[in-house]
Amino acid sequence: MGKRVLITGKTTKLGNLLVEHYLSQGWQVVATVKQDEEKRNDTEIDSNLLIRTWNRRSPLAAKNVLLGGINHFGGIDEAIIIFPVDGENRPLHELPSAAIEAAVDGQIKSQLFMVKEVLAYFQKEKSGQLSLVRHNEGAEVLPPLDAVCSGSFQALSRSLFTFYQNEEVRINSFESSTGDTKGFVDFFIKTLDEKARDQHGKMYRFHDKGVLGALGRNLRK
Repeated sequence: MGKRVLITGKTTKLGNLLVEHYLSQGWQVVATVKQDEEKRNDTEIDSNLLIRTWNRRSPLAAKNVLLGGINHFGGIDEAIIIFPVDGENRPLHELPSAAIEAAVDGQIKSQLFMVKEVLAYFQKEKSGQLSLVRHNEGAEVLPPLDAVCSGSFQALSRSLFTFYQNEEVRINSFESSTGDTKGFVDFFIKTLDEKARDQHGKMYRFHDKGVLGALGRNLRK
């Protein structure tokens, strides 16, 4: 099992919980923060955690994040790419163009840049585990702008499943609209450890059943 992982979005609750889990298991972790959240480009918190700043509008920044982690730890075995939700709740007709551009940059383009770099590296290494993750944090019906970005996540997942089905890299996606972030993280970790690392092309969705307990369902049989 791999011991070096790239996790994007450390300052989100989801990302921070994932970073904490992998560190507790003895993994070496490269974690990203947005450019305005960390002034220094490289910050080594301890011997197993490297923080990398990420200008999400720049394809070169995505490349540098990955290369920084590879150079620091000697390679990357797994990548967990979190597709963020910006939470823009205004009606579509009230949104300024700048808000739309920011959402496309932050929720679509930036993730494509990072996925592209990760896949290129895994193809070169002829191995790797890529997990695409999106957490809508309690919203079953999303505002228009977030809905567009969420739909692109699902479409991208299915496309990658098909286009990389004969390659050495394994790609799966995980999605939830639960408000139970910890429950989603536990489901993600359990699913990855028990089966997803040996699978490719599966879309998993976590459902919070409230007092009945949390249940994860594999959307693709």
